[in-house]
Amino acid sequence: MNKRPPILATLLLRIAPREYRVYLAGDLQEEFVRRGHSARWYWQEVARSLPGLAALRARHSQWTEPLAVSLVTSAWLLVAWHLLWSFVLSQIPLKADPPGWFW
Repeated sequence: MNKRPPILATLLLRIAPREYRVYLAGDLQEEFVRRGHSARWYWQEVARSLPGLAALRARHSQWTEPLAVSLVTSAWLLVAWHLLWSFVLSQIPLKADPPGWFW
């Protein structure tokens, strides 16, 4: 069992405003340990937090690029989040369909 949270998920938390990163990572680390080092739980929490963290960062006006660049950046963040979440969901095995459930 891995004693550390997934590294990629932790790196995704860098989207949070700088002043919140340490606290956010610390809170998630404590809960990760409390929940028995569940990587699945950690990924779910990070994936759920990404849209809110991006909005928080934008609201704190740490992205000072022109509007067009901000829109492109936001679009790429949404695409990246969608790809990541699709990958996570693709790793969950599905049960076989019971015989005769469709026809």
